[in-house]
Amino acid sequence: MNNYVELGICGEGAYGQVLKCKSKSRNRQVAIKRMKKSAIDAKAKRELGVLQRLHHGNVIGLVDSFADPKHLYLVFE
Repeated sequence: MNNYVELGICGEGAYGQVLKCKSKSRNRQVAIKRMKKSAIDAKAKRELGVLQRLHHGNVIGLVDSFADPKHLYLVFE
């Protein structure tokens, strides 16, 4: 999370929270989904793999991903 400034929480879901953040390097707003690693199952891993490869005008793009010992973070446009 060192590359992002947290601006607030957008919502919560089954896998974790969605944070409204600002990228320090790109100076633009992004949405970061923070998920507990313990909540990620095989179906979620498969969907994450698809998101990394998918580029389509009707799908929000996955910009970055990173992890810490307890959480996985997904950065969306």
